[in-house]
Amino acid sequence: MSGLEGKLVFLSGPITGLAREDACQRFLDAEMTCIGVGARYVFNPMKRVAAYFTHEEAMLVCLGELAATLMGPSTEYDLLVSLPGWEGSAGARLERAVAEAIGIPCAELGELGGRVMGPALDVCCGPRSFYFDKADPRVTFCDLHPRHMTLCDGRALDVSPDVVSDFRDLPFPDKSFSLVVFDPPHLDVGAGWQVGKYGKLDPRGWRRDLSAGFSECLRVLRPGGVLVFKWYEYRIPLKVVLACCPATPILGNRRPRASKTHWVLFMREG
Repeated sequence: MSGLEGKLVFLSGPITGLAREDACQRFLDAEMTCIGVGARYVFNPMKRVAAYFTHEEAMLVCLGELAATLMGPSTEYDLLVSLPGWEGSAGARLERAVAEAIGIPCAELGELGGRVMGPALDVCCGPRSFYFDKADPRVTFCDLHPRHMTLCDGRALDVSPDVVSDFRDLPFPDKSFSLVVFDPPHLDVGAGWQVGKYGKLDPRGWRRDLSAGFSECLRVLRPGGVLVFKWYEYRIPLKVVLACCPATPILGNRRPRASKTHWVLFMREG
């Protein structure tokens, strides 16, 4: 089984007996796997069940969420996904039984296929030009516009992201990655192969779009994580772009003499 395009997924698995940090990480990894194969929404119980909840209170939250399917299509889950070890969890077995009783298909996490999300994220990867390994499994490559074209010099351009997503509205949970790369389009005018290769900013709304991009990159960074920002100073000065970011940069090549390409590093605090 693979492909959850547009589906709503309910995660279920063992929690009792695990350290909360371990349980949170296991469910986060499962959530990322579901998103990686196209899920539109994933219910992660570790985000809804507080640490001080009793087992009974936690089950009321989870079964209430699952039973909301009966309220109508707007809340209907398409699939219950069980994490490894669910057979030994009374709560997970009950959730699976309820799902089957109300007509929700069930699957195990290992059946989904897809790739496991690594610790790094590139939010607009383009053709992955500056990567030593363009298939590096540590990186989840995202782009809004998959495309294949021939450049003016005859070279083939291939943009094939792992996840099709908009850097202004990333589909990943908060604090998911240790490293995020943000290399947005730098052109706000023009047409032709350059726009095909690099993309193009909205001439009227690029400040709003870059601000949203910075905010999303920082949102999905873990505390202490690093944001690598790349900018080619074509028409828009770096200082104007950095004003769109709510964080303060740590370091970067502020005055590149020849290429006009800037690399700037940020770190998420807290």
